[in-house]
Amino acid sequence: LEALLAHEEVHRKRGLEEAVSGLIPMLFEKVIVFSKQHLLESLNTLMDAIIENYTDVVAGFAPQFAESICSNILEHIDRNEESRISTVSGLISTLDKLVVNADGQIGIIERVYQSAYKVVYTIFYRKMEDFYQETFDLMNSFLYTLRRVDADLLRIFTLCLSIERDDLSYYPREINDFIDNFLSYGKGSIISNETLEKIYGCIDLFIPSVAPEDDIYDEDFEAGCQISDSLMINAGSA
Repeated sequence: LEALLAHEEVHRKRGLEEAVSGLIPMLFEKVIVFSKQHLLESLNTLMDAIIENYTDVVAGFAPQFAESICSNILEHIDRNEESRISTVSGLISTLDKLVVNADGQIGIIERVYQSAYKVVYTIFYRKMEDFYQETFDLMNSFLYTLRRVDADLLRIFTLCLSIERDDLSYYPREINDFIDNFLSYGKGSIISNETLEKIYGCIDLFIPSVAPEDDIYDEDFEAGCQISDSLMINAGSA
C-alpha cells in the first residue's frame, strides 16, 4: 500500500507520463481495490492525480473503472458506517471526474452512467444526505454531457426533488443547475403535473411567498429566479 501511495508524486512530475502510461490501467484498478479495503483519503487523491495526468489513457478505461468504483460505493454504503462517509464522498467525486475527463465522448459517458445509476438512485432513495453534494454534482455532469433526458433520468429527477425540503435548502446552486439541465435537455416533452409540482416546490423553497424579503439569502433568491427563468424558456406556458 505504501509503495502504491508513493506513486502520487511520480504522477505529478511532468515528463514521466509516457514512461508509465502503459501501467495506468493496472495501477488505477489496484487503487480501486485498496479503496475497498482501506478508508484512506490519500487513495482518492491518488486516483484524482492519475485522472489529471493521464487524461486520454483513463478515458479509454473509464467504463471499467466506473463499474469497479460503483461496486465499492454500494458496498461501503450498505455497511452504513460513519467512518466510510469520507471514502464514499471521494469515490463519487472521482466518478464525476471520470465523466468530465471523458470530454464529450458520449459512448464512454453512457457506460459510466449505466454503472452509476444504481449508486445515484440508492443515495436519493435512502435519503443519504451525507452524499447529496457530490451526487448532485455528478448528475449535473451527466446531464450536461449526455444532453438528453430519458425515463431513468426522469425517475432520478423526481426522486431527488422528493427529499426533505430542509435538506434541499442546503443546495440552491446544485438544484438550480440540475433543474436547468433537466429542462434544457428534456424540454416540454417531459413536463408533467408531477415534475411541475416538484419544480414549483423548489422555487417556493428558495423564494418563499410568505417570507419577508430580508429573510431570503441572496444565493437562494438567485436560484429561485433562475429556475423560474429556465421553466419559462424551456417549458413555455406549462
